[in-house]
Parts: sequence; C-alpha cells; structure tokens
Amino acid sequence: MIPGSIGYAGLNPDKKFLVTGNDDGSITFQSIADSDCKKVLTGHTGRVNTVDFSKTLSVFISGSEDGEVRLWSSMDYMCLRTLITGVGPVWSVAYSPDSKMIAVCGQGGVWVLDTLNDFASTKLTESPTEVGVFDPTNKALVTGGVDGLIQLWWLETNKLMRKFIGHKVGVFSLVFGGDKQTIISMSHDKTTRVWSMLTAECIKKTNTPGNPHVISSNTDFLDVEG
Repeated sequence: MIPGSIGYAGLNPDKKFLVTGNDDGSITFQSIADSDCKKVLTGHTGRVNTVDFSKTLSVFISGSEDGEVRLWSSMDYMCLRTLITGVGPVWSVAYSPDSKMIAVCGQGGVWVLDTLNDFASTKLTESPTEVGVFDPTNKALVTGGVDGLIQLWWLETNKLMRKFIGHKVGVFSLVFGGDKQTIISMSHDKTTRVWSMLTAECIKKTNTPGNPHVISSNTDFLDVEG
C-alpha cells in the first residue's frame, strides 16, 4: 500500500502505460509516450491498492479496500468478473509465474485461487497479511503479515512450512533473490532483510530510511549486520 491519493503505481507488461490504482476506486492507464492518451477503468467502490498482470494471458487483476478482487481484460480493458467479494480490504494480489494460481492478501487473511478450476479459493490463514509472492517454481507462496511475520506455504498441501522471524512490524514487500535461494523483505520497521529459503535464517540486514516501496532482487547493496 502506498500513502497518498493512489494505492498502486506501476507499469504494464509492455511498459507503454503507467498504471495507477486510485482512491476513488478507478484504475488509470496513462500512456508514457502520449500524455493525452489515458484509459480510466471503473468498477471498484474503494481505493485500489494492488494490480498484477498475468505473464501468460492477456488479463490482469486488481484488489481494493471494497473487499473485491476483479479480473480484467488487457485487450479491451473490460471487467470480466469479480473473483472475490466481501473479504475486507485487499492489500495484495499476485499471479503465480504460470498464471495457474492467484494469491490474495488482506485484512481477512490469505487466499489462493485456482484459475484452472473456476477460481476456486483455499484460505491459508486468517491473519491480516500485507503481501504475498509465489516462488519461481510455482510450488510455494511466501507471505508478509502486518505483525512482521514472514511465512512460507507449500502449495501442494497448503501447509505452513517455515516462519521467518525478525521484523518488528508489517512486511509490505517481498522479492525473491536472483539466486532463487533467498527472499528479500522490506518492513515498516525501516529495515530490509535477506533470508535463506532453506533455513529461514536472516543472513543480511540493512536500515531502509524512508521506506521506499520498490526493492531489487540484487542483494549486493545490503550490508551485513551482526
């Protein structure tokens, strides 16, 4: 979540549009090349906190304070269907790399939707959760809670496999390291940490002044702290 008048900002897959989720529930596609070219999508009734694009299909998803997750066409920008409703504020949505699953995180917990089975949902936890990210193999989901706890879920069984303990307050960003053996987390406690996926040990930590909302998969910039 981003403080201010927008809840989300990012680029679409071909990097031709700046995409924002707005306080009024709209989603805006603003052309990078032509300032007069803008598409405004409506449907949500609360602030749009999160948008994610499928890597394999011409669709994207959005999550809002209105408790809904919506599926949109990237071709004509029409809303195709509402996937979840009435679950409380949604703070993060994410496609798996193969687009066969969607992770939904918010005040009501974490759900995984099966896109091959009419978006059937499985709830992993009721704990309020700010962010979720799939691992590159589509086998696991890593989530960051408002309490600072990071958890690794094995998706074949939907069971909790590991806890990563260290952050004092909410985790709002998670990225897999370039080696795919580490996970990088950023928290409202103004620290960024690198964790071993195998041991759940924090192997690097640095202060993060100002809480930037974008982190890189390159861990070389982080200083090791005892």
